[in-house]
Order: sequence, then C-alpha cells, then structure tokens
Amino acid sequence: MKRIVLLVVTSGCILPISTGAPLPPTTVGQGKVGFAFSGEAPTLDLIAGGSDYKTTYAAAPAAAATLTVAYGLGEHTDLELAGEGALYYFLLPLPTGASIGVRHHLDIGDTFDLGIAGKLGGVGVSDSSTDSSGNTTTRSSASAIYGAFQAVLATRQGPVRPMLAASVMPFRIKRHPENEPEVRFNGEGSSLTAGLMLVGRSFLATPYVAVTNFQSQQFSGGWFVSGGVLFAFRRDRNRPRPPDFVPATPIPGYYPPPPAPGGGY
Repeated sequence: MKRIVLLVVTSGCILPISTGAPLPPTTVGQGKVGFAFSGEAPTLDLIAGGSDYKTTYAAAPAAAATLTVAYGLGEHTDLELAGEGALYYFLLPLPTGASIGVRHHLDIGDTFDLGIAGKLGGVGVSDSSTDSSGNTTTRSSASAIYGAFQAVLATRQGPVRPMLAASVMPFRIKRHPENEPEVRFNGEGSSLTAGLMLVGRSFLATPYVAVTNFQSQQFSGGWFVSGGVLFAFRRDRNRPRPPDFVPATPIPGYYPPPPAPGGGY
C-alpha cells in the first residue's frame, strides 16, 4: 500500500506544496490551542514533469493540504506545528512533510488585525520497489527544505471579514530521477492571497484565491492562479464581550469582574 501511495504522488514527478493558505492574523491566546486545515489546487510543483526536470510549468494539476496545530505561547504569540500533504483525488490526504513556526499578532488599531509568521519545514516523495526477497529499492526521489514568511491583514469585526496575505518561500531542492545524477538547486516562491473570513464564535472558514510565482536556478517557472479553503477551530478573539452585570441595587461586597486579557472572551 505504501508503494502505491508513493507512486500516486510521484506519478508525473510532482512534489506539491501549498503556498497561499492564510491562517487568521489573530492568535489563539496564552495557553489555548487551535486547529486548522486547508486544501489548495492547483498546487506549486517544486520539480518538473516526466524525466525532463529542467522544464516546468510551476503549477501541478493536483491539490496540496496543510494541517496546523497552534499553541499560545503568549497572548499575541503562537507556536505552530503543521503537517504537509497531497490530496489524492483531491480528497484523501497523503503526508509529504512537516514544519514548525511562530505567528505574532500586532495591534494596529480598532479596524484591522495584522499578523506576521515564519516557519521552517521540509517535504519529500519517493518511488520504491520491493523484490521477492523483501528488499526495498528507491528508484527516484525528490525533497525540499524551505522557509516561509507571511503577513496577513484582515478587518477586525463582523461575521464576514475580507483579508489579504503576502507570502515568500525560499527552497533548497534535491531531485534524484531514476538512472540519472542527483541535482540540487535553489528556488523561491511568492504569492498574494485574497479571501473572505467567515467567522463564528469558535470556528471560521476562509475561501481564498492566490496568485503564485515560482523561479529557481534549475528552471524558470512562472505565474499561476490557485484557489482553496481553510477551516479553523479557534475562538474569535475580537468577538464583543457581553456587558458586565451591574445590579440595580448595589450589593454590599460585590465588585464587577475585571475584563479578560487581550480583549474578547
């Protein structure tokens, strides 16, 4: 089964990765946990099709997925752990790598939220075969180590919040086609994303459109447009708090509770 999965991913020599998925600019809050899942298609292909890896059209006719867990290190800073994958038949997730990073929320007023994030990760795929004796041989492989830097701007209030995100992703890519020498080269992807955050008390959905450019030392890529959706389970930090209870007749010894740190509840 493992070999079948890897053959599906590497058929056409595809090393997919999502570039445009925009997590919210706010953080989950100190000691809190949030979850997010995004799917994006078409996706950036870090290597070329077929055996001719010196040419590429940048976009692969496939889908990439990212599962992210966020933990609040502070009121405005999150630690993020993410798993990267490809979506087989645009539905079944197949793991390809992982990343770790930090997201920070900046207070820029009552109208907008701004978040900045950075992470370091890696992805890889391989095609292997097993003989009758149980010996496994890797026939071809591809992998990449990358950094990712993103800024996200979104309106602060309301159930529908427009957002914009800009991302830059430098890559160090290794490609080892079957019966050919190993090749290592650098690349860089950049994207601009526009979307709508549909926000509930503890859940949000963000459909988005991204424009991505990819170039590398080994081949020239180009521009392509992709679309996706992100689902997140996390509290809305900007949801208005209900008014504090103030009794009509003062109660001796009663004092209203202090506001929650960071706003919201």
